Amino acid sequence: MEISSGNKLIQLWISLSPAEIRGMNMLVHSIFFNRREDLSSLYAYLRKKEFPGCLPLERKDVHDAIFPERPYDDVRLRGTMSDLQERIERYLLLSHHESDTLNYQLAKVRLYRSRGLFKHYEFAQRKLDKMLEKQPERNADYYELAHGSAIEKLAHTSSNRRSRDLDLQPVADGIDRLFLIKKLRHACTQLTHQAIHPIDYDFGLLKLIIEQIPNLLHYRIPAVALYYHCFCFLSDSESSHHFQQFKSLFTTNAQKFSQAERKDLYLFALNYCIRRHNRGEANYTVEAWNLYRFALEQKLLLENGLMSRFTFSNIVGIAIKVGKLKWADQFIKDNHQLVDIKYRASNLNLNMARLAFARREFSDALPMLQQVDRSDQLNNLICRSLLIKIFFETNAIDSLYAQLDGLDQFLRRRDASEFHRKNYGNFTKFIRQYLALSDYENDKKMNLKKEILLAEGLSEKEWLLSLISQG
Repeated sequence: MEISSGNKLIQLWISLSPAEIRGMNMLVHSIFFNRREDLSSLYAYLRKKEFPGCLPLERKDVHDAIFPERPYDDVRLRGTMSDLQERIERYLLLSHHESDTLNYQLAKVRLYRSRGLFKHYEFAQRKLDKMLEKQPERNADYYELAHGSAIEKLAHTSSNRRSRDLDLQPVADGIDRLFLIKKLRHACTQLTHQAIHPIDYDFGLLKLIIEQIPNLLHYRIPAVALYYHCFCFLSDSESSHHFQQFKSLFTTNAQKFSQAERKDLYLFALNYCIRRHNRGEANYTVEAWNLYRFALEQKLLLENGLMSRFTFSNIVGIAIKVGKLKWADQFIKDNHQLVDIKYRASNLNLNMARLAFARREFSDALPMLQQVDRSDQLNNLICRSLLIKIFFETNAIDSLYAQLDGLDQFLRRRDASEFHRKNYGNFTKFIRQYLALSDYENDKKMNLKKEILLAEGLSEKEWLLSLISQG
């Protein structure tokens, strides 16, 4: 019998950093947390192993290292492993609690107030107030802490029976403030999910109060105003006013939110811009590019030091759309190494090919496209559409029709998303219609132009319209 990587203790152990493993040493050797020698022995055994290369572990070897004088007992081994997992969990929770200085200080305030240690309480409360004042973030987490502090102040005053001195308003305001921020933030997430999946969410009480929010004093709080305008532009695709208000508030108040929350706010805005960009609204293509640049400056696009290859390609594509070819070239050179090494070379060739096409360097683009890994569906679609455009521009008619047929077959056979099926299906349809027109059929060209303009979610709309303009 073996202990594999699927074991819960092993999974938890592998997730620990070297510093956390060293910190565990103090816990397992402290009689306050642990008085069992078997747990110390199991900890020492695991610490000597090189994970994950040592896996799987022989259960008997592990048992013998912990209980060298006893016969093998699987129940005993399982119990020891389970108990060590519990100790590790306790250590991680304590470490997290102590590192969260504001919540830790609030816990001290509650402790002293509940024990009636008023001098200790007052000192801890003053310290908490100063810490909150210095806290740069003004998001829901901050206001929840401020609300907790207000509750403790009220409870302290109430316990001293000074009923005349009770000020109940800060707690009431805190409840409203927290509700608005949390409800609006979650509603924005619901709307973003709803735009992709066929789900009709109920926004509950928000429907009853949304129109009144700008009239409330809480609207002066950036977190409330930001999520209010975000909710409004996500729920109304024509709400340019709300988007501009959001953008102004976001650029001036970004530092009042955590890095993770800034990224969420940025993605809400970007998804809105991309939807309007896909409708052919060129001003929102520029907005999307500006948002990408803002996100790059704020370092919102990295996860563990890496950038998603899809994000990388989206940035290059938007930069090309707005005609920033030099910027795109420099971006590729400066940042291609941020893409996971598994996709780096293929992603580099794909985006250099897109840039070469934009510069009309068709002979340079073709060999780059041959180096792209087409196992990824989106890369495959981009490569196929680029080849179609290159063969059209170079008047390679036989190759052009072969690629059009190939893309249509690909869309019929593959499990493409509805958006991609519609987008690239319209792309091939409009090219075929254009090729079928003679030079003198101007009325039909104008009708085709109108049809292209009305088409939604057509990523190559600008290029297709340029064909009619040239013709």
